Amino acid sequence: KIKLPFPNVFISVLFTFWIPISKSYDAAFQSLKDTTEQYINNEISESTYIALSNEYNYVIKKESFIIDLVQLIIIVGYFGTYSYYKDGKTLGKKVMKIKISSNNNNSLNHVLLILRSLFVHGVLINSLSMILLLILHKNDYLLMDNIFNVIQSIFVIFSLFLIIFRKDGRGLHDLIAKTKVVIDK
Repeated sequence: KIKLPFPNVFISVLFTFWIPISKSYDAAFQSLKDTTEQYINNEISESTYIALSNEYNYVIKKESFIIDLVQLIIIVGYFGTYSYYKDGKTLGKKVMKIKISSNNNNSLNHVLLILRSLFVHGVLINSLSMILLLILHKNDYLLMDNIFNVIQSIFVIFSLFLIIFRKDGRGLHDLIAKTKVVIDK
């Protein structure tokens, strides 16, 4: 059983598509797309591509701060709070006839479900990255954001291995939050 991160993207987009995007965001996004095409077509060097990509990604991150903040709140609210009040079930889990349960078969703990959502959906790393966006200079932020992305990737890969190879199918997020995914009866 493999857990995919797509539900959080779908849910958050449903609630943020109406937030207006600035012209700076659109321009940076288009420039990033053009720069990527130039790199693919060998029109610019790798170092030029990296430098320009960093510039455009920084503008995109700055300009999408409010959207990212709303998405983080929605993700924690849906996967942490909504599932708590629905006995460990989100809409997707209900369709799949599974739910989140306490590992020791006690009742679910709201704080632990929120903690689980912080890890399984990358909210913790994204929140730290957003805080650093506000307080660090551009180059320092870009370095730390890359480090956080590597940490998040390692977390996901390690969790995936745990899910695949552990008999109980619990990932690192389940171990941290003392939860497990079970068949809903």
